[in-house]
Amino acid sequence: MDESAGYSYLPDVPEHYLAHTDGQGTIWVEPLSGIVVDYMDNGISYFVIPSTGARLADFNQWEERYTSETSTAQIKLARAARLRILLLEVWLPGASLLAGLIWLSVGFLVRKSDE
Repeated sequence: MDESAGYSYLPDVPEHYLAHTDGQGTIWVEPLSGIVVDYMDNGISYFVIPSTGARLADFNQWEERYTSETSTAQIKLARAARLRILLLEVWLPGASLLAGLIWLSVGFLVRKSDE
């Protein structure tokens, strides 16, 4: 990926050299809530000679991942969000349906006893 614009504060970028980055990563997302619970990212940035495209020198290498404390906190957030979603989408409508059925049954029983 050409990131020369982002590294334009470096001397001779982009006038004489380009700055490219090769990176890869993995993001773990709790599927129901959409909350990121962990990620891993690594890569390397390097100078390139624009005329030839040749790689000149590496200038930044990184490897990052959430700490275990951050990942644990994110998992707690995801579980809480998942519980709220399940409550609103499954349990609340189910409880409302059950209450409606009970109310309807009570209405039929009261009507039958009046006859």
